[in-house]
Amino acid sequence: MAQNTLHSYKEKSLDSINNLGPNDYQGNMFRYSKKGKDLTGYRLMRGVPDFGSLVQFTPYETGYAAFIICQMPEFINKLVSIDPGNYGTLVSTWKQIIEFEFKSFDGLQDISVETMTLGDDLNNINVINKVNMQSASEFTLSYEEKTGTPLTKFARLYLTGIKDPRTQVKTYHGLIHNGVLADGFENEVFSFLFINTDSTMMNVEAAYLIVAAQLNSADTDMYNYTKGDINKRDVQVKFNGFPIQSTEIDNAAQKLIRHLLSSDAGNKQIIVNSMNYNYTGTDKLLRTMKDQGMSEAQTKGIFNTGYKHN
Repeated sequence: MAQNTLHSYKEKSLDSINNLGPNDYQGNMFRYSKKGKDLTGYRLMRGVPDFGSLVQFTPYETGYAAFIICQMPEFINKLVSIDPGNYGTLVSTWKQIIEFEFKSFDGLQDISVETMTLGDDLNNINVINKVNMQSASEFTLSYEEKTGTPLTKFARLYLTGIKDPRTQVKTYHGLIHNGVLADGFENEVFSFLFINTDSTMMNVEAAYLIVAAQLNSADTDMYNYTKGDINKRDVQVKFNGFPIQSTEIDNAAQKLIRHLLSSDAGNKQIIVNSMNYNYTGTDKLLRTMKDQGMSEAQTKGIFNTGYKHN
């Protein structure tokens, strides 16, 4: 319908352009994110609210998201391939914690405007002359540090590889000077995908691809000591990056989140049904049943249909 209408306007216009490609009408820019309910005709909060019709009061709910590493810095990948014994476990553990255990994500900003003033010395109005979207920014992920401090050690590995703190020379921990990898920003950056979903985790509310990302701190102050202060340590993983939103990023995020909910995702699956999950230790209950004299036939099928972590 929209394309036919546009075509009819284009035929009559002297200002139309043929073969627009990416500049053409984009269609519904929100077509891959969750569609809102049609609330036309409902009274909502005007006058007496009709709480007998809850369809009109379904809120946006916070608290559902996924964070995916799309690209690791190439110099980190090279370190792992050359020295897997020393760096393989550290890097894979860091990636696992980053994706599976973040408690919060912060750094997204509002779209804003700038205005210019039209009028005379007595009267004026402000009209939009510039629309601003977030550019290079700092983002923060929150975690609880693990024993062995893998989050902090990885940040130290990353930052000191980019520049030696005492000499400010770029070394990639010896990769550059041994001719393994040339220096370049392209070898130092991450790409991340942040997906905000609805409460079913099936539908994308918003998705951001954060490119040219670089960690910007290592929480080494966590090693400070106070006698009698026995506690766990919360750490923040902070990074700079450039956030991108687009229809195709929404499309990719929607397909990815559906995949992560399926068993096809393997050990990366997001398991949302706790009643169908085989917790560690259920095998001991099965063994107990057999110790109590139950036969193989009586215990057949128990704990074989759910999902278990690796």
